[in-house]
Amino acid sequence: MLDAFIRGVEVTKRHGPLSLLATYTGVEWILITAAYAALLKCFLATRFLKLTDVVTLLGFIAFGSIIQIPGIGGGIQITSIVVLKEVYGLSLESASGIALFIWILTLVVIVPLGLGCALHQGMNWHKIKQLARERLPEEEELT
Repeated sequence: MLDAFIRGVEVTKRHGPLSLLATYTGVEWILITAAYAALLKCFLATRFLKLTDVVTLLGFIAFGSIIQIPGIGGGIQITSIVVLKEVYGLSLESASGIALFIWILTLVVIVPLGLGCALHQGMNWHKIKQLARERLPEEEELT
């Protein structure tokens, strides 16, 4: 895995691929910000948010997505609720509902496409279980 990471980072040695990578990253974040801004404009409770507020919320959500709390869920939902409630003064109910839509927009919407791609590539439950069984002895050697 480390070798694959090193080979991937080697592409940044040349200026052409590096500038292309920076351009794609910038375009991706512009699209993500626009999607969040559009989503937040749909709700009366967050219609007052400016672009800087959207970027601030997005920054907190990106940071919060690192955290995964068992039994509760991801940091995206919790961070969204806390920031909307504490920073922007929304009610808990409004913040929770908007956080649910943010979660759907960012994570759930891609699941059908991902499943379709996996099925198209020939992935099925039998292959997944087989891969898990093959990987298990490797993990036992590490512990």
